[in-house]
Amino acid sequence: GIEREASASGNGQIDALFKAIDRLVGRHCELEAFHVDAVSPGEDAQGQVTVHLRCGTQVYNGRGVATDVIEASIRAYLMALNRAALTAPVSVSGGE
Repeated sequence: GIEREASASGNGQIDALFKAIDRLVGRHCELEAFHVDAVSPGEDAQGQVTVHLRCGTQVYNGRGVATDVIEASIRAYLMALNRAALTAPVSVSGGE
């Protein structure tokens, strides 16, 4: 694949990361919900992040799990965006 990078500022690290991802994929969805829950106890606890993204009239859910809440957030956001992309209408151009 092609390596790309983007930067963005936001209301905290996670907001900035979500905005940078939106720039990379060329799609903007509204974040409707963001939840963080611990799924294991202790110092190295795993955190589970769940996001709900509204893309047009549809809402897509994503979930990410990691010991780092930033990583879990990115995983959740990408899962929701991938689900949105899988259900997006495909345009087919014909002719040569």
